[in-house]
Amino acid sequence: MSNDKTTRERILVIGATGMLGEPVVRSLSSDGHMVRAMSRTRSRAAAIFGDDKNIEIIQGNIADLESLAAAMKDCTGVHINLSGGEESIGAINICKVLVAVEPSNCDVKRITLNSGVSTCKKNTWYSGTKAKLEAEQAIIASGVAYTIFRCTMFMETLPKWQYLIGNQSTVKWHWIAAQDYASMVSKSFTTLAASHKIFFIYGPGPARTLEEALDQVYLPMRASEEGKTKPTIPKYSVWWMKLQSWMTGNKELRNVTIRKFEWLSRISELGSPEEANDLLGAPSMTIEMWCEAFIKSNQKTM
Repeated sequence: MSNDKTTRERILVIGATGMLGEPVVRSLSSDGHMVRAMSRTRSRAAAIFGDDKNIEIIQGNIADLESLAAAMKDCTGVHINLSGGEESIGAINICKVLVAVEPSNCDVKRITLNSGVSTCKKNTWYSGTKAKLEAEQAIIASGVAYTIFRCTMFMETLPKWQYLIGNQSTVKWHWIAAQDYASMVSKSFTTLAASHKIFFIYGPGPARTLEEALDQVYLPMRASEEGKTKPTIPKYSVWWMKLQSWMTGNKELRNVTIRKFEWLSRISELGSPEEANDLLGAPSMTIEMWCEAFIKSNQKTM
């Protein structure tokens, strides 16, 4: 008996224009699904996805149950790609919409969620992990089939790091490219065995610390610049940055940025990627390949 189903679906993607949502939308469309891309700003989504006939753009807000219900209408699947604490709000409100609909009138057969590789009760001291765990719990309790992706660190975040706080030279990650993750999400909607699963998503190749991964991006870039042969990634101690936050009154630095670096230095990858790789196809983009493509793209725009 085949593990796959051949019918194509209409999938709602929440967070469709984000760093990870956009490649999921494109991968679903490429695989022949009809995609409903939900965004707070319709014009932004239209500018990103253009005239792709497989993609329907809808404006909505995860805090508005009516707009969520309208977005979910006639969709057989929902993919949630949110961050910054919005994961739990989105998941809980989607489940509220599902509860309000008679089971016989509910088209949603699968909910997928982008979660984190370190998501567990022990790590909920960090607000981001707490939101992801609450989102997972709401989806599992909904009674709808689910596939949860507990992803490791994404390569696409590397250019966003401008400095390091604390010791980031010990915890290692199997960095993954957003496109590989997106392909696995799309595959899950036509893979019967992916139902009611929590997958751990790792990238290929050896694990690297945040500091080592940043070297992969910045060493070649700086080496190609005249008079520079080595990148300089500023590094600050936690106590120094906390002092700066108090002296300047910068609450975001104290409560968000420093907290995130503390989280990064205290957690680690959990679980094994073997089941996800077997069912959905193993990621193939190495960090070297991704960095080479990123550097070439960056040089073209300079």
